[in-house]
This record gives sequence, C-alpha cells and structure tokens, in this order.
Amino acid sequence: MPLKLMKHQADCQEKTDKNDQKWTELTKLFDMIKAVMAKLDTLDEIKQQRIVYVERELLEMKIKELKEEVVESKRSDQENKEKIRALEEASQHLLDSVIDLKARSMRDNLLFYNVQEDEKENTSDKIYKILEENLQIPDAREKIKIDRSHRVGRKRDSNRKRRAIVVKFNYFQDHEHI
Repeated sequence: MPLKLMKHQADCQEKTDKNDQKWTELTKLFDMIKAVMAKLDTLDEIKQQRIVYVERELLEMKIKELKEEVVESKRSDQENKEKIRALEEASQHLLDSVIDLKARSMRDNLLFYNVQEDEKENTSDKIYKILEENLQIPDAREKIKIDRSHRVGRKRDSNRKRRAIVVKFNYFQDHEHI
C-alpha cells in the first residue's frame, strides 16, 4: 500500500479513535448528567414530602390550639353562666329586700284624698285640721306626731283632680287609730 494511503488511513484511524474517545467521554458526561438529574428529581420529591409533612404538622398544631381554645372558651362560658346565675339570685334577693323595706316603711303612711290644694300650703297643718274637725280627735296636734307629709305627683292645673297627701306618722298606733 502506498505510504500516503497508509498515512491517510492512520490519520483516519487516529481521528476515529479520537472521535470514539470523545464519544465515550460525551456518553460518560451524559450518564453523569442523567444521574445528577435523577438525584435532583429525588431531592425535589423529598423536598415536596417535607413541605407536605411540615404543612401537616403545622395544621395539626393549629387544630390542637383551636381545640384547646374551644375547651377554654366552654369552661369560661360555664363559669360566666354560673356567675350570672349567682348575680341574678343576689339581685332577686336584693329586690325582695327592697320591696319588703318599702312596704315596712310605708305601713305608717296614710293617703288623704280630695283635700283643698293651695299655692303655698303646710300639708301637716291641713291634716291636723282634718283630724280635729272631721275625725273629731281632740288635741290631735299634741297627741299625734306626723313625721312628714307632702302631696303626691306633679302640680296640676286648678281644674284637674286634687293631688293626694301622703302622711307618715311617727307611731303605727296613730296610723291605726286614724
């Protein structure tokens, strides 16, 4: 074979060997890239799993906190209901006591109706006059003690009904006698 041809064949063989070597290197590089990509995919899956796990844990923690808040709220609500019930009972007791005290304080009172009403009047003097003249109780001013007396309600026009006079006697016996 001619030398030139042999040299050309050797050059071709050398180029083929270099191409084969480059091809092998490219194949190895490609395989390495595939391996890296596979590992990246695996890492992405692990990352997603961890994210889901963390989200689940956070959700469970939040649910637990909310359950604890609900339990605390129910307990607080029950305590408030008990306090309200106790306050209502105390309020009712106080109301009953006030009514009783009012009734006891008014038992010495008498109402006098249809008594002439003047502009500047002394209601106690009017009552003493009624006691002496109409009820014929002699010396009523000395025998009977009036703690206080006054008209009931707002002042009205002269053509309306007369306001009653409330009289509180010092002694219940005077109330009964009258």
